[in-house]
Amino acid sequence: MSAVTPTVEQANPASRATIIPSEQGGLTPAQIASFEENGYLHVKGVVSREELQTLSAAESKMSAIAAADQITNSDYFYTRNPHDGKMVLYRIGYTQAKSEEFLKLLGHPRILRIAEAIQGRNMICGGGFSMVTKTPGYGAAIPWHIDPAHCKVRHGINIGIYLDDADAENGMLWVVPGSHKRTGFDLQEQIEQHGFRIPGAIPVPTQAGDLVIHNENVLHGSPVTHSQRRRRVIYSGVRTVEEQLARGLNFPWARGVFRVLQRAIQLRAAAEVGRGETPFEHNPTFAECRVAVNPDDFIELRITDGDRR
Repeated sequence: MSAVTPTVEQANPASRATIIPSEQGGLTPAQIASFEENGYLHVKGVVSREELQTLSAAESKMSAIAAADQITNSDYFYTRNPHDGKMVLYRIGYTQAKSEEFLKLLGHPRILRIAEAIQGRNMICGGGFSMVTKTPGYGAAIPWHIDPAHCKVRHGINIGIYLDDADAENGMLWVVPGSHKRTGFDLQEQIEQHGFRIPGAIPVPTQAGDLVIHNENVLHGSPVTHSQRRRRVIYSGVRTVEEQLARGLNFPWARGVFRVLQRAIQLRAAAEVGRGETPFEHNPTFAECRVAVNPDDFIELRITDGDRR
């Protein structure tokens, strides 16, 4: 028998503290403490309505081409709709290399300050953005999981940037607060006993423009949907330079990533979307990671890390 979906407050009264109005800076000490305790944080209203419109238009073009042509390179992921047998797009990688609008989003100062507030000055934004989508008619489930962190120094975070409202109908995220601190938890046993509604799980309804940040090691997932409403989330993984070096990566790789970030910051500052913003100033403690980028420099926008462990 399926359980009735609780409200956030019913499921976890303390979680009300994770739904926080947008601010101009990074995060407050209370917000950071909430994230460290719960393993996730919901921050409302970070991306403007105007920017969401341009991102949505750029994403629609990418997804329409991918759906029509069934692109076979490794940046595009499909699943089969079990009801009609058709292949359905559910993920696109490295969107900042496919659209200038997404590259400008990578330079969003509020998002970068939030990342820095959690991970510190040596935060590094992985290889860029991936988009996960639940398409109209069939939105594939994302089973309960933790991200394959294999932490060496400090767990990374994933920042989800919502292009659409997300609720029970179109497949909002569910999390198990505090699960990033658990040991000896048999996830498969819990799924076999309870289905998707495992003990402690709560929904995280969001609005377009919100962020949901989660620790790589917190349990999270979303159910299959049959809504006619899309649900699109842009994900950016953020670790520390120290973590990436411990995984076998090196300073030349880190400088390549930071060159992409600097180009994104420059592009945004010169664009209409960046008008009135104070650009993010990245100042890592490692001198080897400090880069200077000229507007005419060639920048490789698709930097991979191979999930080094």
